[in-house]
Amino acid sequence: MGSASLTLTAKCAGEQEVILYLPEPAQASYPAWLSALGEGLKKAFPEIVDVVPAYASLLVCGVKVSLPELLSCAQMILDTVCQQTIVAPRCIEIPVCYDAQYAPDLATLAKAKGLAVEEVVALHTGKRYDVFAVGFIPGFAFLGYVDARIEMPRHLTPKPVQAGSVGIAGRQTGCYPLNSPGGWQIIGRTPKVLYAPEQGHFGEFSAGDKVQFIAISAEEFLALEAGEV
Repeated sequence: MGSASLTLTAKCAGEQEVILYLPEPAQASYPAWLSALGEGLKKAFPEIVDVVPAYASLLVCGVKVSLPELLSCAQMILDTVCQQTIVAPRCIEIPVCYDAQYAPDLATLAKAKGLAVEEVVALHTGKRYDVFAVGFIPGFAFLGYVDARIEMPRHLTPKPVQAGSVGIAGRQTGCYPLNSPGGWQIIGRTPKVLYAPEQGHFGEFSAGDKVQFIAISAEEFLALEAGEV
């Protein structure tokens, strides 16, 4: 069941864009609640063209009613959502190779935290993560939260990051779906294709999903990459 209702706040972000805010800090239930809130608003106001959830907020695009009217309706929807049993989220398993050739920052992170590399891997794979938001680059999911023992600030200067790389930035973790500049601490790589629009694959993750990382060997990585498994 849900918990006691939360009070939404709102601000205009454009002529027809509004951001709705839940109280900080973000809770594990927020992704599912924000997803349900977005769907409810699209049903209530068919003119809405898009809703974009983040950690503790929802961007609503195509708003043609007044801010008070939207906020009142959104609060009623949220009050209902908070009292409902949320459908169990989809859990996506992501195979990750943590070998040094795929993990340029893993040894440095482990040393900074006073841990063995194997301990960092065990902590990273030891829990399911919530998808709080998708953005930054197409298909990139912001996942939280990592164990406090492996929290690590991002690099001050971005560097080239290969598609499939798995990183940590503060309390967050995530997978780069494309080759991209990035500042996250790269601790592994997945052979899984996360974004391939030319094949009709526009992203692996949605807000509200759960993600479980599974450690694999270099041999398994190459076999999966080659489509042999």
